[in-house]
Amino acid sequence: MVFQAPHGNPEPGDYVKLRPGNSVGATEHETFVVVDDIAPVAGHIVLNLPPAHPDQVDWAAAVSPDDIALCFRITEEGQCSWTPNPGPAADE
Repeated sequence: MVFQAPHGNPEPGDYVKLRPGNSVGATEHETFVVVDDIAPVAGHIVLNLPPAHPDQVDWAAAVSPDDIALCFRITEEGQCSWTPNPGPAADE
């Protein structure tokens, strides 16, 4: 089934991959879960490791939306992915 992919920043429960050079030093191969879109610093998104990761309970980070390369959402209709924003390189 084909359905419209979301646009904009991810929401809690979505999965994300980060851009190279991101603020938490993650590789582009790592996947994170969005746990909140409200952090002490406005405009940041709180991430956690996926539930099956052994360090999941001991790790969390707040990142800028510009750090996010790709978002994934799993729904009853299937999985969709989207690019949340063009990132800092698009301004050059």
